[in-house]
Amino acid sequence: MYNDDQKELFNKKITWEEAISICSDVGAGFSDAMILNALQCTNLPFSISLDSDLAFSVVANSNLKDVLIPDALVDNLL
Repeated sequence: MYNDDQKELFNKKITWEEAISICSDVGAGFSDAMILNALQCTNLPFSISLDSDLAFSVVANSNLKDVLIPDALVDNLL
């Protein structure tokens, strides 16, 4: 968010407090919570990931932006 080429992607400052809130709310690991926090601070509507923990965190809190993961990954987890 501090790179001049990427400033237009962000609509608010990324803070540790928000990451901690996500971590405690959905039980995500701290790294995953910070990734979700960073996504919340962007103008992007969703993220694409191979990390199923991010997707499950979003399922736990519908206020978080969506994370798309491949169907095959979901099938392996079920």
